[in-house]
Amino acid sequence: MSIKSINLIKPIPKKYSEEFEKRVFFISEVIKSFSLVFENDLIMGIQAEVNDDVDIDSLTRKVNNVVEKEIAVQILQPPKIVWESKNNREQFYEDTFERMTQEGIAHECAEGQMSFGEPFLSLMEALDRKFKEIAINKMGGTEYIYPTLIPTRVLEDCGYFDSFPHMLM
Repeated sequence: MSIKSINLIKPIPKKYSEEFEKRVFFISEVIKSFSLVFENDLIMGIQAEVNDDVDIDSLTRKVNNVVEKEIAVQILQPPKIVWESKNNREQFYEDTFERMTQEGIAHECAEGQMSFGEPFLSLMEALDRKFKEIAINKMGGTEYIYPTLIPTRVLEDCGYFDSFPHMLM
């Protein structure tokens, strides 16, 4: 592994930091970690930890392409709040999953894999029905069921096997 500097052809304002950070790991699987490089209020590039055999020119082109076509074209606006609960937010708990586990509502099967029981299942089913009703009746949506099997070629092309080897069966 080595640290490489990738300079942006056209630096972008610092306000795009969050959007840029969201996309960096999707640019290439060779990027293992990164930090943004700032000068004044501009993002000048990134410092990326990459494999030693990386084609840095190709990676630089990919980074600049994402910046040019996906980030710099965005018009950042504060979110429009259309509804806000009048409930006191202090009633919510930081340890919700732990509480659900203690009450037998949730169970951690393995790292990142959970199972859920009642009454949580009924809540999820009710929400699913309500969202489906809104999508179909109010927005003209159509319900579809998609196949659960994805061709091996597609999984290989998107790097699934390297990213999730524990999911292979």
